Amino acid sequence: MLYLQKLLVALLLPPGLWIILLILLSGLMYRRYRRWAIMFMITTLILYVCSISFISDPLVRSLELRYTPSASIEGDVIVVLMGGSTVDTPGIGGPGHPSGETAGRLITAASLYFKLGVPIIVSGGQVYAESGYEGEIGKRTLVAMGVPEKLVFVENSSRSTTENVYNIKPILDKSGYLNPILITSALHMTRSVRNFDKIGVEIEPYPTAYMVSKKFKLNISHFYPSYEAVNKTGHALKEYLGLILLEFQR
Repeated sequence: MLYLQKLLVALLLPPGLWIILLILLSGLMYRRYRRWAIMFMITTLILYVCSISFISDPLVRSLELRYTPSASIEGDVIVVLMGGSTVDTPGIGGPGHPSGETAGRLITAASLYFKLGVPIIVSGGQVYAESGYEGEIGKRTLVAMGVPEKLVFVENSSRSTTENVYNIKPILDKSGYLNPILITSALHMTRSVRNFDKIGVEIEPYPTAYMVSKKFKLNISHFYPSYEAVNKTGHALKEYLGLILLEFQR
């Protein structure tokens, strides 16, 4: 009964609802407009494939498992890449709140600080007017969690991963940090490491904010269309596209 209820919900909400409507439209058009009907069916199949966790989870997992947090981590500075925020919603350190994914990065950074006691660099600028200056919001959040304000440094002009890396390097060089620990989402770590490699900065990866479990256990719900699966597929494809584009950059 539980899985039946989940199936009904999946079919009543997008993208399941769109898939059902496209199937019906294709069936109605098939006799008179066969070519268009076939195109709609192909579109429906692509949409379905992109909206089930049977496909999205392996795509995400293939990136998330490339790096593993070290149990004996060492470094002289923690670098946190921000990944989204709101500018005027209530936050624990004042106005502005990190996105759910970014909050996971900040929690991990605070936890690692209490273990190592090293400074933290928070990197992130204002990408959109409604997102605020992410680095400043990240700093306020860390300070509210107990990290000393004097040990949190902000880089607040970056609007992309590439800009994060190029703007962080001068801070590392000026302060003499030689063993930076990089904290970002596990899905985003491979692209982040590649960006640092391109400018000759060796970092210690410390992935966090995982989207899927390490082990895959098949069940029928993996074939239900869902907006969560669409989101995960989109995130994974964005990372793969970013990795491809990196190969064409100098």
